[in-house]
Amino acid sequence: MAQSEISKREKGRALITVANNVAGFNLWKRLVEEGYDVDAILPSEDKYNLLLSELVSRKNKKYDFIVNTVDRHDYAVVTNKMLKWLYPTEKIIFISSDLVYEPRPGKKKENDNAYPPTMEGKYFLEAESALDVNSDLVLRVGLVTGRCVPNILTNTINLSRANMSIDLSGAVVRNFISNADLSEYIIRLLDKNGIYNASAKSMTPRDFALELCAKINVNCKLRRTTDDKVFDYSMDTTKIELTTGYYTKDIFANISSGLYLLG
Repeated sequence: MAQSEISKREKGRALITVANNVAGFNLWKRLVEEGYDVDAILPSEDKYNLLLSELVSRKNKKYDFIVNTVDRHDYAVVTNKMLKWLYPTEKIIFISSDLVYEPRPGKKKENDNAYPPTMEGKYFLEAESALDVNSDLVLRVGLVTGRCVPNILTNTINLSRANMSIDLSGAVVRNFISNADLSEYIIRLLDKNGIYNASAKSMTPRDFALELCAKINVNCKLRRTTDDKVFDYSMDTTKIELTTGYYTKDIFANISSGLYLLG
C-alpha cells in the first residue's frame, strides 16, 4: 500500500498527494521548514491507484490547503474530482501542465484560450476544470528539475556519465523550472487563487540536455532526430513574477562538473 508520513509543526496543516516526485519532495521539505504540519502521501509508481484509497482514508481530516502534485495525466482528473468531493471547503493547489496550451509561436498567457492537441494536455485541462479558480490555485509548469528524485536533469546526467545514448525531442519547446523555484512560488501564493504560469526557461528538451552537458563538462550522446516542425509551449510568466515579487534562478545554477550528484 502507499506509504505516508506526517511532519508535525504548528503554522498550519497541509496535505501533499504525491510527496515522492520531483515537485512534491522539495515542497514537502520547504513546508516543514516554514513550520507547517505536512501530511505527505508516498505512492509507488506502479500503485498510483492506491493514492485514491489513501485520500478516502483521510476524509475526516482537516487541512488548511491541499497540494495535488500528481504528474500523471491519467490520474490528474480523478484525483482533483475526488479532492473536491472529499474536501469541499479546503483550498486545492494543483500543479498542472503547459501542455494545456495550443502549441503556437509566442509566449502563452494565462488568459489565452487553451486548445491542447495532445491527450495529456486534454486530461490536465479537464483536471483544472474540476477546480474552482475563485478559491483554488493552479500552477502551469512544464518540466520540473531537481536533484532529489529522477527527472530529466538527473536522467541526462546519469546517461551521459554512463556513455549511453539519450533520446530527447528537439521539436517541442517546453517550460523548465527547478523544484526549489516551484516550491517558492507555491509558498508565496498560498493566499492567492486562479491560474499562474510558472517557468524559468523555455527550450526544447534536447537543447536542455546539450546545455546541461556543457555545464558539467561531459559528452552527451544525443540520438539524431528528424524534427522539422517546432511545437512551441513557451509561457509568459509576468503575472506570477509581479504577484509574488519573485524571479526564478538559472535552472543550471549550482550545477558543475563536481556538483551534480543526487541529494
